[in-house]
Amino acid sequence: MELVPYALRRGRRTAAFTGFVMALLIVIAVAIYVASPAGSGEGYRFYYLATVGIALIVAAALKTSGKSVMAILTVFMIALALWQSSAAAEWTRASRVIEGAPRTMTPAATTLAPSEFGLVLLPDMMGHVPAAGNAQGALLTLKDGRSPARDFFIIFTSPQLAEWHQLAHEDVVKKLTQRVTEPPQITRYYCFNSSNLSRQDLGYRPSGTLSEWSAHWRKTIADRCPDLSL
Repeated sequence: MELVPYALRRGRRTAAFTGFVMALLIVIAVAIYVASPAGSGEGYRFYYLATVGIALIVAAALKTSGKSVMAILTVFMIALALWQSSAAAEWTRASRVIEGAPRTMTPAATTLAPSEFGLVLLPDMMGHVPAAGNAQGALLTLKDGRSPARDFFIIFTSPQLAEWHQLAHEDVVKKLTQRVTEPPQITRYYCFNSSNLSRQDLGYRPSGTLSEWSAHWRKTIADRCPDLSL
């Protein structure tokens, strides 16, 4: 990238000012379209371009040999390293859940009767990391591309709670599996405990009203899978 050397040739103040303006414009551009700060993992990508401006500011500071500037940069780098370590830990925990779910669900498929089909709650987000969102079908086939678990389970996440209340009243299972013995509707509920990577059998309960359905899931999750949140 030629922008950084060019700005530095124009002087430290020009480089720092250019970087500040670039970073600020990115934040303003996102704020125009997003009511609240874009975070929660996926939203952070909106700010990636701002790192170019931050790099300019840091580069300009490095051209200054003052002890106070170097002390500030040292503190900044240590804080950045700690933040990156925390982010890496969140991604590591999320990857263990994503890998653990199919490993647990595949053998569990052999324990279900042919006339059963399970709905499994997995975390949508783990901290700032996207976990099971938009990957419900794919998660069950991560191991080998084809797993018997996909014929006996379907994954859902907390933002889909109301959606699955409606689907629980419909003959949705026929759209999810090609088994000849499939039931018309969900017959068993589960949650995935991310702390010990285990599948928790929650049995079956009529869905009732949406408020009853939501209250039952929240109470059950708090008792059986406390790492999840609804």
